[in-house]
Amino acid sequence: MRWLAAEGLIAIGEEAMKPLLRALIEHADSLLLREGAHHVFYDMHRIDLHEILKPVMSELEGSEPSVEVPLAAEKALTELQQISS
Repeated sequence: MRWLAAEGLIAIGEEAMKPLLRALIEHADSLLLREGAHHVFYDMHRIDLHEILKPVMSELEGSEPSVEVPLAAEKALTELQQISS
């Protein structure tokens, strides 16, 4: 089920990034969320947001993701919001 949800977010594309980043900021302690987000961001490398998402991916793969992921997600979300406005 999680895999299908991730595939749905990938199909949505850029519009799915902001809610997913917000979820990581608020619930970074969820291993299942981090794994699903990693899947989505990994497949999003084909879009222009790759450079913005790269630090989040790096933290998702790090040793203390529940500590560092919210910070990286917050920075990426801020960058996305600046692009959108």
